[in-house]
Formats: sequence, C-alpha cells, structure tokens
Amino acid sequence: MEMWNDIGVMTLGLSPPIVTEFLIELEKRGLKLSRIVVITTKGSRPSYDLLKIAMYWSSKAREVFPDLVDGIQLSDFSTTEIVLKTLTLEDIAKPEDCYTFRSQFDSALNDALKWAGRDLRRVHVCAAGGRKTMPIDAVLVSIAEGINNVYHVIAPRIPGISMEFANLVTGKNKEVRGIDRDEMLSKLSQYAEKPEEAEEDIAKYALEVCFPPKDLDFHLVRIPIPKLPPEERRRFREELRER
Repeated sequence: MEMWNDIGVMTLGLSPPIVTEFLIELEKRGLKLSRIVVITTKGSRPSYDLLKIAMYWSSKAREVFPDLVDGIQLSDFSTTEIVLKTLTLEDIAKPEDCYTFRSQFDSALNDALKWAGRDLRRVHVCAAGGRKTMPIDAVLVSIAEGINNVYHVIAPRIPGISMEFANLVTGKNKEVRGIDRDEMLSKLSQYAEKPEEAEEDIAKYALEVCFPPKDLDFHLVRIPIPKLPPEERRRFREELRER
C-alpha cells in the first residue's frame, strides 16, 4: 500500500471553510497534511465539490484573482489530496443514523491509519464540521481507535457568503451570482471531477466561500483525549457498535 505522510480525517456539513481553517491552523504549527478524508452526508455533498475546486485553484489564485486574495486568508493546498467518503445517509435524522455514521467514520479512520502506516501520531481528526451528532460520534470513535490528535475549530461567526452557500444547498436560495441553483450544483459536481476545467467565475466563487476572510479570527483547539489501554479500547469499540 502506498504510504503517505500525515493524514487528516474530518466531518463536513454545509460549511466548507471548516476544512481550510483546520488546514491553515495546522500549517501554522508546521504540519501540512498530504491527504485528507472528508466525510459527509449525501445532502452535504456540494460542500465537498466546492472544496475540491477551491483547493485546486488555491495555487493559481494570486495570479488569476489578485483582487480576491487581498480579502481572504489563502494558502496553497493544491497538492493535498482529498478523498471523499459519502455516508449512506441523506442526513442524521434518527438514532439508527448515528450508528451508521459511527460505523462508516470508523471505516474511514482505519483507511487513514493504513495510509499512515498504523502510526497513530500521523492521523489528525477534525470534528468541527458535520451534521448534528456527527462531531460527537467522531470524537468517540477516535477515542476507541486510540487517536490523540483530535481538534475542533472555533470561529466567532460564520461569514455571510458561507451562509449563502448553505442556503443554496438546502434550497432556501434559488440562485447565486446570477446562476440558477440547479445549474450551479450541477456545475460544482462536474468540476469537482476536473477542477482544472472550472470556469473562472465558479473557481473564484469556490475560493471566496471556502477560504476564511482576512478579518476572521478563528482558532484550532486540541481536544484532550483519554489514553485507554488496548483492552478498554476494544470494549469501548464494541459498545459503540451496539444499536
């Protein structure tokens, strides 16, 4: 199996900047992830699409959109591979969905551990995004797997453009930047496969949504994780798998 350096695993809802804020703060600490696994519900899939486009264009933004980069906290994440894991759920709506999420998050975490050579220190979990109980369950599964690098992102506000995007996905907004909702979501899905083909107005919108504004003061908080002996972790895993 191909080996990577440090791997990120993160939950994602309707706020794509959670991912870039996480990566920016890790970079400030001298850590750049080579691959991230993004876990989202079917209903939040457009967040991944937009993020994929933004991260690809982050290496070109200063040249193509010089006016934009003066207003956002931009870093080049074009070489960070993004792996999508879409849950078999439209949303977290009932207790059974929490069980399904824990199971599928555990699967993603184990993939990350394989890529990291089973080195627990090289896997970094961000539990700031996601729908409803997803962050809580992500922390619980991380404890059960012995992951110590678990984080949350704290920001004083959600930028208006991010709210605009969330409302577009949920159908509250019927258009954005003069583009019909269905057409925009279709374009995002298409360009996520080949971000280099994205129209410049779509790429600019993706960067503007996905990277935090210059005046946003956000923080990365490391969550204290109890170190359990192997037998306790095994027992905890079994409890989490119970319906």
